[in-house]
Amino acid sequence: SGWDSSHSGLVRYFKKTMHDPDSFEHIKTTYTDKGNHLLVGMRFRAKNKFGAKVIQNLIAKCDYEGGVIEISYLQ
Repeated sequence: SGWDSSHSGLVRYFKKTMHDPDSFEHIKTTYTDKGNHLLVGMRFRAKNKFGAKVIQNLIAKCDYEGGVIEISYLQ
């Protein structure tokens, strides 16, 4: 996204797995080109299953077309 530097494919993919997708707030996204894929780090705020807003981090392996290959969650 040119607006907030988020990876739109990753945001769409991730929102499908959330308890409350409307609570998602993008904070920051970073990219590292690994030659045959991208490593995308995303920091965001969202409600957990108890309704509390928490900040979370994830790293995703993505292809160059915007598809998500694999996601790892970080604390």
